[in-house]
Amino acid sequence: MTFAGIDKVALHTRAYVVKSLSGWDEKAGRKVGEAPPVFVHDQDGQQVPGTGFYLNAEHFNVDLSPKGLLVSFNPSKIRHPYALLTDPAEVGRIGDDVQRTLQRHGVLVDVNAMQSIRVDLAKQRQLTHPLNAYGQALSTLKGKRMTGHAYPDGYAFRNTQREAVFYNKTRELHEKTGLTIPESRLGRFEVKWKKGRPLAKDFQLSSFGDLRRSDPEQLTTVYRDALNGQVFRTDAKAVQMVLSFDTEVSILRGYIAKRGGVLRYLLDLNLGPHVEALGGWDMFGQLLRDAGMPDRTVRHNLQTLREQTQRAAFVNARRDAKAVNVHTLIEELRHTYAA
Repeated sequence: MTFAGIDKVALHTRAYVVKSLSGWDEKAGRKVGEAPPVFVHDQDGQQVPGTGFYLNAEHFNVDLSPKGLLVSFNPSKIRHPYALLTDPAEVGRIGDDVQRTLQRHGVLVDVNAMQSIRVDLAKQRQLTHPLNAYGQALSTLKGKRMTGHAYPDGYAFRNTQREAVFYNKTRELHEKTGLTIPESRLGRFEVKWKKGRPLAKDFQLSSFGDLRRSDPEQLTTVYRDALNGQVFRTDAKAVQMVLSFDTEVSILRGYIAKRGGVLRYLLDLNLGPHVEALGGWDMFGQLLRDAGMPDRTVRHNLQTLREQTQRAAFVNARRDAKAVNVHTLIEELRHTYAA
């Protein structure tokens, strides 16, 4: 079994002690000349004025507000640029580092007792086809009480409590960090639990201590059940095809090598269906005559357009030969991430 990795963790508590806030930055929000409110009292009972504070450490972020102490970090990214961390015990050791760092910055807190309010689990794999094809295939599914959102090379299912998102990890790494990796089609599928209640329901955990003591197989089962229950809950049986992105790029290269190629490419995509909608070539020719075009010019234009339609038919045959059945793509995703 390939275990799901822990991609993000967010923790919250109101049980902390402030010794000092050295190295913290105060949040904006006070008007010029306005006296700061008393934000918190330190361990000696002294007032610490401010609207709120934040600390951006090397590997995690902390927000201190009237609502409490919020800590968030990405354990996988701390250990590797893109490999996923699958060992909850190692995530726990990162939590220990967080606690020591907070102590050095004047805040005492038991990280293990903090409430888990967000956990992201993910798997990633090199896939067979261009990744935009999988995003198109996922758009044919209906998430359970989730709305769908498409974007380049990916697709997301969202509601207020959970989110399942598939995206092109290869492209994201290159665009955000400039990193080029061996996997040219690395697809990552993340499931995000965005509130404490669904975490408690699906994981039977409430604190960070519960998370670090969990079993990799248990987390992977939760991840798999979420994908099967929220995304892959119905079979994609419709005979629907998805264009091959690589084939379309090759076709477009042939067009743009000639003057006016982009316009001709778009015309070829739509010419046939438009003529059919008008009733065919004879009806289109009659429309041109009724619009005042001389008969000789009509015949010349129809001949040119028929030749263009034949060229478009040849190009479409290339598309059809490389198109992939939606069901095939969905089943590959299901087997890769949710089996």
